[in-house]
Amino acid sequence: MEAERVLNFGAGPSALPASVLQESAKGLWNFEGTGIGVAEISHRSKEFVSYITRVESRIRTLLDVPHTHTILFTQGGGTAQFSAVVLNLLARHRLLYPNLSDDERILDYVVTGSWSKKAVEEAARLGGSRINIVVDARQHSKDQKSFDNIPFHDSYTFSSEPALIYYCENETVDGVQFSDDPGSPASFPFVSLKSDHLPPLVGDYSSSFMSRPIPRLADHAIIYAGAQKNVGPAGLTILIVRNDCIVDVDAAAKLGAAPIPISMSYKTLAGHGAHGFA
Repeated sequence: MEAERVLNFGAGPSALPASVLQESAKGLWNFEGTGIGVAEISHRSKEFVSYITRVESRIRTLLDVPHTHTILFTQGGGTAQFSAVVLNLLARHRLLYPNLSDDERILDYVVTGSWSKKAVEEAARLGGSRINIVVDARQHSKDQKSFDNIPFHDSYTFSSEPALIYYCENETVDGVQFSDDPGSPASFPFVSLKSDHLPPLVGDYSSSFMSRPIPRLADHAIIYAGAQKNVGPAGLTILIVRNDCIVDVDAAAKLGAAPIPISMSYKTLAGHGAHGFA
């Protein structure tokens, strides 16, 4: 007799509907009528490319992703993107401003919880730029230690031309989330961004991806989400990257930017189309 299903309220992997799991099980045995399981079939096969293209199209439709942005599928979860966003956007900044010193290249981080804290720690570890803590929510808590609030808009101090501006939309460990109501004092202060150009805004939307519209999506340089919270099992990361942020990282390296592993280069990922990086 089949064991009774257990209700999963864990904060890590999402609990998928039974109908989705049952359909997925069919695909493991016979994907799209090929007689081959989805775990066995080539990701370059016409069946799989057709499938992932449909997934991309549905994401684009449901989130109203403009054609100024490219949807990418990659591996490594949000943690890999802590590194990838820094490397790719520093490469972009190097191409835009080749004569600046490393000390003049600034990374802006909004620190509101454990995930954004991990992100800024990785940025500091990689080096090659200065880090500006736009706001640290702990300084606005009652005990000056806890991540228990979204600071008011007048607390944020953005740089004028940073290489990136990072925030985590939902800090699941700490129970803190930016409001999607633009009139709320707990919303992200988009109007405070100091740039004459499209801002290099990076949003980690792992915890709410596909559950609601993303505010000001078109204004973001990069949105990324680990699939395991709302979309599927762990192992897949979905990126929405503004096209001007998909740059020639090798050309940037020749100008002094840090070399980027090929598996983290957005240009490489985009160049492989819907089926992604091999």
